[in-house]
Amino acid sequence: MNTHIPAYTIAPIAVPTGAVLQPEFIRLPKSGGQCPLTGLRRSQLYILINEGKVRSISLRKRGHLRGTRLIVVDSLRGYLHGLEAEQAQARPPVVKEG
Repeated sequence: MNTHIPAYTIAPIAVPTGAVLQPEFIRLPKSGGQCPLTGLRRSQLYILINEGKVRSISLRKRGHLRGTRLIVVDSLRGYLHGLEAEQAQARPPVVKEG
């Protein structure tokens, strides 16, 4: 009989009614799939990771060939917001006639 008791417990978090919890990490979409937060494809996310623009972590056991890649959501959002700000500065101002 196995009566394993975990060495840690997770305390419940008080969340206001109607609040939406955002994940810290998201899994890369399956091949051919899209990111549920941004709509970016798996290949584009890997390019951003490899260029160092987005942070990620790998959950791979020692000696195993495969694992799970997780994206740090704050780094993905930060990159996209920075890109948005950069492109907004590059746009010429809109002049209304009349």
